[in-house]
Amino acid sequence: MEDSRLDRTHLRRYHEYSEREILRPGVTRLSLPYFMSRAAVDYITTAVAMTARHAWKLLPQYRFNPETGVFRHRDDHPSQHRLWLSSISYESGVMTFPSPPSSSPPSLQEALDAADMQFSYASSYRVEPGCHGDSSLFLDPEVERLRWFLLPSEAARHLASSAVTTPPATPPFTPRRYPTNKEGVANAGSVTKQEQLNGECVTTSPDSIPTPNSGLEWRLKFHLPPKNIMKPTIEAIDEYRMIRDGDRVLVCLSGGKDSLSLLHTLRQFCFFSAARGVRFTLGAVTVDPGSASYNPRPLVPYMAALGFPYFFEEQGILQKAVSLGDDCTSICSFCSRLKRGRLYSAARREGYNVLALGQHLDDLAESFLMSLFHNGLLQTMKAAYTVEEGDLRVIRPFVYVREVHLRSFADSAHLPVITENCPACFEAPKERHRVKQLLASQEVLYPRLFPSLQTALRPLMARDRTGMESRKKSPTETPVDTDA
Repeated sequence: MEDSRLDRTHLRRYHEYSEREILRPGVTRLSLPYFMSRAAVDYITTAVAMTARHAWKLLPQYRFNPETGVFRHRDDHPSQHRLWLSSISYESGVMTFPSPPSSSPPSLQEALDAADMQFSYASSYRVEPGCHGDSSLFLDPEVERLRWFLLPSEAARHLASSAVTTPPATPPFTPRRYPTNKEGVANAGSVTKQEQLNGECVTTSPDSIPTPNSGLEWRLKFHLPPKNIMKPTIEAIDEYRMIRDGDRVLVCLSGGKDSLSLLHTLRQFCFFSAARGVRFTLGAVTVDPGSASYNPRPLVPYMAALGFPYFFEEQGILQKAVSLGDDCTSICSFCSRLKRGRLYSAARREGYNVLALGQHLDDLAESFLMSLFHNGLLQTMKAAYTVEEGDLRVIRPFVYVREVHLRSFADSAHLPVITENCPACFEAPKERHRVKQLLASQEVLYPRLFPSLQTALRPLMARDRTGMESRKKSPTETPVDTDA
């Protein structure tokens, strides 16, 4: 997916016919003539049923190109199907060329048995962790609601863990159904205001829209994060000496999936570090900026039920930023500074010397590209640093953790995620989302993209103090959170 203002001729993209090629629906029609044998009809219907039931298991074996909408098997290369003029021979007096190798099962039943074996093998097929990335990130929410099919990364997660659940997708359309001899007119399904049941595709809408976490009881206990979260977290903590013996660590809790996952991860890390002789104390803090579209108050009873030290800070940050008018060139940057100052004050008041933030590897990669594109600086968020006053350390234990793993953990553990939707943030979130789409589309083509970015960003995230960037930002530059 890309901006329609891009010069496709300059980009040499001659074969694209749509900006969202993956959403192009396809259709397969099977015609069964009256003279077909009963055995052939049974074979076709059985094959269709097997495909509908098991074909999704084959998705992890395919690479997916979001720019063309093409799925290609990992062992299949276009060069294998090329026909070369040099292969033609006239030695026998006529034109001859090699026939492509082909092998077909001798009977229809053996073909079904072979397919069943392939599906059984696909159920146990495993790809390298992170090989698929998160294929769903390249679609924005407006387009995501139109997707009705499974992606390779989602299929791989389902095969790897039976605990992974994906809500069934409701297609935004109802395909036309042809009437049968018995029915006369087919039922087109439950629709809103439908005048002609057998007309063209009609839009459908649910009677009610479920709210997030509706009917969901919080499991008020700490959850054990999976290995793909714990292992890189421990690696980062050890590499940057984030947590030391006797530290008092205050987790900055916004209610998002990242900060909630960090709370549970550090709680588990307490037991791991205690076995190594490093003991520290944990607490949590939330800053309510006074935005009508962001209400973190449900965290209060949740943290009380967990029996966890928790501090709830209130400050009218958004109202103060709006009251400044033109004097505030960037509301996002202003709110970030005030919120961080309130966090520092809470930590000092309650006797904590370490603040833990929940940014992950995806956040660092996005901040790096935004800083590079808009500010001309090679910088990103720091893994661990000391504030200018020297009395507080700020750490990011998730700098090696992927966002997709945090999202999966938050969903499987049913964490009470609170959506933060600031009405004052316009350009920065849109730009960050565009960068997220850029990285997602490239990761589909280059599965090792984020491990490479992690290696490249290590010298930048290893900076351990603020103020190391010498160039002063101009008012026109895009604010990027790099702790500079």
